[in-house]
Amino acid sequence: MPLFDNYTLQDAQQELLAYSPYSYLTFSEVSGLVASDVVRLSNPASYTSSGVRYQQSGIVRNSNNGVFLDGANGYVTLNQYSFPSTTFVNSAWVMTVYIPVLSGGRTVLLDISDSNDNHLMLEKPTGLRNILKLTVGNNVFSGSDIPLLTNGWHLIIINLDGVNASVFVDGVKYISAPYNALNYTPINGFIGASIVNGSTVCLSRFFISDLLSFSHALSQSDVNAMSFIDVPRDKDAGATNTGDKNDEFVQLTPLSVWNVNHGLGKRVSITVTGLDNLVVDCRSEFIDNNNVKLTFSEPFAGIASFN
Repeated sequence: MPLFDNYTLQDAQQELLAYSPYSYLTFSEVSGLVASDVVRLSNPASYTSSGVRYQQSGIVRNSNNGVFLDGANGYVTLNQYSFPSTTFVNSAWVMTVYIPVLSGGRTVLLDISDSNDNHLMLEKPTGLRNILKLTVGNNVFSGSDIPLLTNGWHLIIINLDGVNASVFVDGVKYISAPYNALNYTPINGFIGASIVNGSTVCLSRFFISDLLSFSHALSQSDVNAMSFIDVPRDKDAGATNTGDKNDEFVQLTPLSVWNVNHGLGKRVSITVTGLDNLVVDCRSEFIDNNNVKLTFSEPFAGIASFN
């Protein structure tokens, strides 16, 4: 992964733009209901009016803050013109996502559906921590167990090459399924939600940083190259542009005790904030130079920053 001095989100965007995406949505707003498209500014995505938390993903590096979609009612509606075609014979979607280990429930990453309830959908089913499912039409395909739901960003690619629908996780092919071109007219596109029998179902809890769509299939060399672009999946844990080591941990399920492995190899200073960005007090116990125990007066969810 190219992680070097002064490498920024803008550098990553420029690298990804070299692959000629049809649209490129970034999710790092401070407020508002629209995510702009850096390729086609007239084709934004729309947030729901509630259930979306801006710049809450403290685990993100390199100035990219992402957006958190709440499992109850927070999701993104995609403008139909953000999609490259109505048949999707040769297309691809690239997503940078962070799924918390303790998110629980069904997590719909991307769902594109037509009026006949046919779907191109990638999701994590309820109760299956490390499994992804790909739905093509009315056929469901599952990949093998992978360490997807760990604390960190993952680059997920859904690639349609005219024959197969393939899912890549961090450059590794995870699912390959026969794909028949479907006629999505009209189309409904969602991140973090799906349409079932005409009703919107939102059961997801995850962070998203980027979504790119392509009007062409991606080659294996494209997939390999994209998987090493820092956008910001954080394979080099603790690396920052300042030369010092720091880390941030997100706890979405309220717990009275957090046992955190920050892996920084030093005695750290700790700041804990709620998901509303307000600083809170807790008792810190330093187990060793890589592990701390944080104790709260009552079950608490938030972000711990280590420096």
